[in-house]
Amino acid sequence: MCGICGLYRPSGGTVLLPVLREMAGTLSHRGPDDEGYYGAEYIGFGHRRLNIIDLETGHQPLRNEDGRLVIVFNGEIYNFPELRKRLLDRGHRFTTKTDTEVILHLYEEEGERCLDSLRGMFAFALWDGEKKELFFARDRLGKKPFYYFWDGGQFIFASELKAILKTDLSLHLDPDAVIDFFKYQFIPSPRTIYREVRKLPPGHFGKVGPNAFFIRRYWDIPLEEGRFEGRTEASIEEELEALLAEATKIRLISDVPLGAFLSGGLDSSLIAAFMKKSTNSEVKTFSIGFKEKSYDESPFAEKVSRSLQTVHKKYVVEYEIQEILTNLVRHFDEPFGDSSAIPTSYLSKCTRENVTVALSGDGGDELFGGYMRYIAHKLGKTYLRLPRLVRRAVIETAVRALPVSPGYYGRSFSKKMKLFTAASRRIEDGRHYLPQVFSDDEAKDLLGDGPGNLRRHAYDDLLWTEFKKADGFDDLTRLMWLDLHYYLPDDILVKVDRMSMLHSLEVRAPYLDQRLVEYVFNLPLDYKIRNFTSKYILKKIGRKYLPPEVAARKKQGFMAPLDAWFKSELRPLFGERVLANDLFNKRAVEKIDRDHLSGREDNSTKMWLLLAFAIFADARRLS
Repeated sequence: MCGICGLYRPSGGTVLLPVLREMAGTLSHRGPDDEGYYGAEYIGFGHRRLNIIDLETGHQPLRNEDGRLVIVFNGEIYNFPELRKRLLDRGHRFTTKTDTEVILHLYEEEGERCLDSLRGMFAFALWDGEKKELFFARDRLGKKPFYYFWDGGQFIFASELKAILKTDLSLHLDPDAVIDFFKYQFIPSPRTIYREVRKLPPGHFGKVGPNAFFIRRYWDIPLEEGRFEGRTEASIEEELEALLAEATKIRLISDVPLGAFLSGGLDSSLIAAFMKKSTNSEVKTFSIGFKEKSYDESPFAEKVSRSLQTVHKKYVVEYEIQEILTNLVRHFDEPFGDSSAIPTSYLSKCTRENVTVALSGDGGDELFGGYMRYIAHKLGKTYLRLPRLVRRAVIETAVRALPVSPGYYGRSFSKKMKLFTAASRRIEDGRHYLPQVFSDDEAKDLLGDGPGNLRRHAYDDLLWTEFKKADGFDDLTRLMWLDLHYYLPDDILVKVDRMSMLHSLEVRAPYLDQRLVEYVFNLPLDYKIRNFTSKYILKKIGRKYLPPEVAARKKQGFMAPLDAWFKSELRPLFGERVLANDLFNKRAVEKIDRDHLSGREDNSTKMWLLLAFAIFADARRLS
């Protein structure tokens, strides 16, 4: 696992190493073990390495035998041993035992089609000195990041925005991206907060040369209606279990200590179970607990550990929230609103004290229908059959009057009802494809007097186009499709990548194995959500390996206790950075704050987004 960066100038000129060193220096947390540089006419690469495989000869940038090809690579290719053997049989000569060199030799033979053979997580750039062409690519689900700038005169890329910001570019805020952030709590690909910088979308590659620049998709989830017609539930369960076991097993390849996150939920617990099944070595698992009991899953994690006989460590979250919040928000380089970044960072830090690689349960909810909003969508369709007058004037009026109870929203009737009625309105209005924090009108009202004329409306055309691609499937499957293409790569995987790599920890996600994703997505919905039971088929498998109360557990998000924090620890910071700030419509912000303090609403997520943006704006000196 690494940090990569580079510059390409099609008109020529040697790329200076001091520039590359400064860019790569911002990525030292991603690669504390080694650094390397390549500078020549047209092209320059920088690399920071975290040693995982081939500790002795894995230095990058790496050249092929004749020096024509040069690569910088971030990620892991889990099937590289079999690919290496295939290439050796064809006469290729290797100087390392790394997966990086496998990509070089594959590209020699197959060009851009080499991507079809790679099974893993990756982002890389490969220079072809003969063609004077740069080839770059990102993995299928977007586990590893790739940011780039291209203006026709130079192409600049990096694992994180902070490296690009070290160049002398003049960047401007993208008003549409700002509104996207306040609506969704993240900025969907390919946008970034800056108009001139883009994210390479998952499953895409690109080429840039003297006379061409293009980006193309090389993979998407194949949609195969009727694939499982005539199949028995028993045979599907058996195949799925084998795919899960194999996806976990191939992710155990490592030359450094390895463990697993263990929340006590079904997804991470099942990964730990398959780890235990796949190795004779002890399995190390790690969890965190909260003092706020409604957020604390650690007793379930400990129960799973005892059942599987793992070597388990639990850490109770203790930190100075104001200090860590400011540092983490700035580390993302652009506004990012998922507050679970804080416990993810803490868990990663504690895990890194013991191992260098950890497996996670990320992707299980998007694949198997684990989010509560999927169930709420089913209920919402029924709810909307009621007369509009009854819903709006009676039910929703009564729900708005309910005081919110403290604690995790999944255990609060009033919070669930408020979220449900808001979601039902979005379904009725035809805007149900991603959950929103601020509505369109709220976002425009909030930002009307903000920087850069933020009253511009950010339309959902991109999301709607993606939603329509799965037209042959039911609405819930299409929602999962959208989550796999946007919410997962632009929220969940961004959070996990930045927070784990901040502490130089590599995280691997077996549920996001491409073979498993292709199989599960095409399963009939009934295998994922049966009646109102989520993750139906996964729970059946879980009952073979886990305590019954864990296999049957309802989804609990990995969340921070924001509602309490904004009434206590975060009050001073919110007052200083948001209430006293002229970035936002003062009247709108004061109402959000007042309703939260009074207990009328749980506005903690809105307040978190406001605070995160204000900290970002302060760091970038926006006004």
